Amino acid sequence: FNAFVTSYPDSAQVGSARYWHGETYLAQKKYHHALQEFDVVIRDFPRSDKAPSALLKKAFAYRDLGQSGQACGALRDVTQKYKGSREARLAQGELSRANCR
Repeated sequence: FNAFVTSYPDSAQVGSARYWHGETYLAQKKYHHALQEFDVVIRDFPRSDKAPSALLKKAFAYRDLGQSGQACGALRDVTQKYKGSREARLAQGELSRANCR
């Protein structure tokens, strides 16, 4: 994914590449790296179809790091910023399971 971003920095697919790079870090349990990639997607590609998923996955990374406050905050952000989306529905379920207040 880094090679793609480096080779094609102006591509419309850079946001997706950064998202999938974050996913690979998440799968490897490299949560801090995953958070950095998801932050890039959210900040630099807010209109990308991957932005809602990046915010949701950011919540999962925080959860897995044991940072429940940040996880709950990110889940709430998903439900507010992306109302009606699949990610918002998943976040709402996670809010209930995580006992977020």
